[in-house]
Amino acid sequence: MPLEINKNTSEEEIVGKIIEDVRRKTEARAEYNRQAFVNVLFLYGKHHFTLSRLRADATIGQHIVWELETNRSKGAIKRTSNYILPLFRSLYSRMIRMKANVHAEPMTSTEKDRDAARVSKEVAEDFWINCNRNNPWLASEYSGMQAVWMKNTLYMMTVGMGYLNPYFNPKAKSFVYDQNRKDVIEADVGEAETRVLMPLNVWRDRFNRYVITRRFISPEQVEYEFDKKVEPSAVNEEAAEVKISRMLEGTDVEKEEKDGVYVYTKYCVPTAEYPDGLQISCTDTKLLTEPKNPLPTECKKRIPVYEFRYQDLGFSAQGQGAIEQVIDLQQDLNFTISRIAQYKKLFTGKILVPRGAKLSVKYDDVVGQIIQYAQGFKPSAEVPPNAPQSLFEDLARIERQMENLMNSHDASMGQTPGQVKSGVGISNLANLDEAQIAPELIMCEQKLGFFTESVLDIVQEKYNERRLLSISGDDLAFEIKSFIGSDLFGQKRIQIRMGSNFPLDKTERTNYILMLKKEGFVSPERAKDLLEFTDIDGAFKSLDETAAKQDILNLIEGNMEVIAEPFEDHTIFLKVINDFMKGSVYTKLPPEVRQRIQQWMSQHQQFLLQEQAAAAQMGQPLPPAAQPQVGQPQGGA
Repeated sequence: MPLEINKNTSEEEIVGKIIEDVRRKTEARAEYNRQAFVNVLFLYGKHHFTLSRLRADATIGQHIVWELETNRSKGAIKRTSNYILPLFRSLYSRMIRMKANVHAEPMTSTEKDRDAARVSKEVAEDFWINCNRNNPWLASEYSGMQAVWMKNTLYMMTVGMGYLNPYFNPKAKSFVYDQNRKDVIEADVGEAETRVLMPLNVWRDRFNRYVITRRFISPEQVEYEFDKKVEPSAVNEEAAEVKISRMLEGTDVEKEEKDGVYVYTKYCVPTAEYPDGLQISCTDTKLLTEPKNPLPTECKKRIPVYEFRYQDLGFSAQGQGAIEQVIDLQQDLNFTISRIAQYKKLFTGKILVPRGAKLSVKYDDVVGQIIQYAQGFKPSAEVPPNAPQSLFEDLARIERQMENLMNSHDASMGQTPGQVKSGVGISNLANLDEAQIAPELIMCEQKLGFFTESVLDIVQEKYNERRLLSISGDDLAFEIKSFIGSDLFGQKRIQIRMGSNFPLDKTERTNYILMLKKEGFVSPERAKDLLEFTDIDGAFKSLDETAAKQDILNLIEGNMEVIAEPFEDHTIFLKVINDFMKGSVYTKLPPEVRQRIQQWMSQHQQFLLQEQAAAAQMGQPLPPAAQPQVGQPQGGA
């Protein structure tokens, strides 16, 4: 429930309410936490275990504990072949190598909006490269958004969820232009930064009224952030969320020094009682902010915690990790390999020795060993039979099933797939794997766009000094630009596009666009806009739209034959045709001209149907269906 505070509410009561809320929500999602723990264990290759019954931990702040027990019977062989790991690494590498390209497009054609979009794009790109570099607690691990995104993707793919938390750090240093000294200086003016939150340490209200986060940090970092001294917390090292966090962060659970402190932050949306919302931080015992501390003004009354879900199936409050679907198959794989090992052990070569052989020594692995035996009683070795072929067939079948569920086949893992030898064939198979993660990439694009807009809100609100940007100019020469937060005010739209081949680096982008201009793919005017605002997809879209409009003019004038070509983007052509047929000009054309346009439209529809059929045959996503229907134009003004 939202935090209820009045003038009589004590500091201890506020802290107690936050801790109690965490306890209740942790218990409510016990099954998710349990599955998250299992996912992490299987990723790490720790497959032979059983989970005891769930029990609540009496320690405040630590709530659910699972006790691990070994599951090895006497004489049994337990083998582990962690096939999850290479499949996960293949999928993970494809997720993180998808470049997140920042695009800021003006909402209107006014020069003010174009300028705001231009500066916003440059600032966003600079943030993606340089964020967190001036924070002593984050720089080593989370310097630059690539590192941030890698960690967030690891969480998201492992336990189904990921969270990014943008904020303004007033103590961070930055280079500014000193008006008095007419020089560039480094000053404590603050910077926009972001945290990667451990998913099991984030609790969201089902009605989106509030979010609670928890971080385990040092007392020194608490003092850095809040200017308050605190004592270390009593951390239960057996708590599931602690174990998972340490495993994912690569920290030795047993040897970690117990000198950290839990910091909880509760964000509440604006209400009638608290029109500016709430953002209250505390430890297990102490408030770190004012009791009614509002959301920062740069948050624009929004909670600055952005949620990412992997495999959002729509029936749960949490996403599903990439590992869950293959755990049973991994257990089958381990069982089959253990059977093979057990079979080899049972049928390992036996030595047959006659009763009267009178051997002077026992057989061992010593090279050149001399064995003495009685005349006529020579020992012999029994050759063991091979393991049944069906066991190896089971292994291959299980591996194929795991590959299908994790969208990681030979082509995606850098291996030649079966009988496919051509580069085109291998590329097509790899593209099929890429197509299967399209929902996750689309979600990431959307959420990263909102996240980046939140970062730019911080810049607008807090960057009151003239800051510096290191960019590459239109002539490819390195240059320094300056800006101030107010330069970002304007109507603009931020988009993040994953997987595009369009370069993020401005030098690479400029080279690419200049090549397109030189080869005649884009006009000089369009090339200039591309350098500032849009991506390569927009270039070709604009090209096809222009071509479609020119073809319509040619059909109306009747001075040249117009036919649909296979290489054209038929979806864009059909949209242009449909828009034209809805207008007043089309209704006034002679019947023979309208017939020519309809025949030309039918050609594009036929090509589109062929593309759909080919895509369906290869298992790829279908192109959008044609919208207009032959002979049924929409007239009107």
